[in-house]
Amino acid sequence: MTLIQITPYLFIVGILSLLCALGLYFLLKRLPQGSDLMKEIAESIHSGAMTFIKREYTYILVFITVVFVLLWQLFNIYTGLSF
Repeated sequence: MTLIQITPYLFIVGILSLLCALGLYFLLKRLPQGSDLMKEIAESIHSGAMTFIKREYTYILVFITVVFVLLWQLFNIYTGLSF
């Protein structure tokens, strides 16, 4: 079987996967979230995770900017942009 023959099946499997994910999402949204203590703990975890991600993205932005400038200066603008 070639890739051309498999392509329609891949599209169908992708659509079915998205439908399953959507079904699971709505199933989980209907379930209770837990007690007040559980909600408070979950909010604390969420807040900490968002703080971590914000700091992580800041470091990544600085790193990417430095590498971009180095590649641009050492080679050319297209090499920097491709990074």
